[in-house]
Amino acid sequence: MRAAAVGLLIEEQRGEVAEAWKRAVERELGGEPALGFAVGSLLREMSLALRSDTPSAPDAAPRSIVLVRSAAAPARVAREFKLLHRAVWESLRAAGHV
Repeated sequence: MRAAAVGLLIEEQRGEVAEAWKRAVERELGGEPALGFAVGSLLREMSLALRSDTPSAPDAAPRSIVLVRSAAAPARVAREFKLLHRAVWESLRAAGHV
């Protein structure tokens, strides 16, 4: 499956991915999510970066940057990113696309 197709699927299932991430954070980490305000933007930028078929250089991969500033401990932010990664793939798998 091409990266552009994965980007479109993430865009289509952005709400489901965000909800799966939120449930995983509550279940595994508890407390208030450190990335709650940024998940929508992160998923949107991820989908746009994957859909881009016009890299700036022939060997360049599409890249996207979202600045996330949080008062949470760095380990907490890293764990939440890991849970977001898992939520993306589980949502795609549940939809039968992986």
